[in-house]
Amino acid sequence: MRRLLRYARPYRALVLGSLALLLADGLLQLAGPALTQRVSDVAIPNGDGRMIMTSAALFAATLVFQFAFTYGETMLTS
Repeated sequence: MRRLLRYARPYRALVLGSLALLLADGLLQLAGPALTQRVSDVAIPNGDGRMIMTSAALFAATLVFQFAFTYGETMLTS
C-alpha cells in the first residue's frame, strides 16, 4: 500500500478530485429512488400535480449533475 501511495503522491490533487466527484455522483444516485418514492407514496395519492412536477424537475437536475460529475471524473482519470 505504501508503494502505491508513493507513486500516487504527485497526482494527489487529481486523485482527491476524482474521489470527490465519485462520492458526489454516488450521493446523487440515491436521489432518484427517494424522489420516486415520494411521488408514488405522497404526491399521486393526494393528487398533488405540483409536487410531481417539482420532483420531475429535481430528478432531471440530478441526472444533469450526475452526467457532469461522471464526465469530470472521466477527464481526471484518463
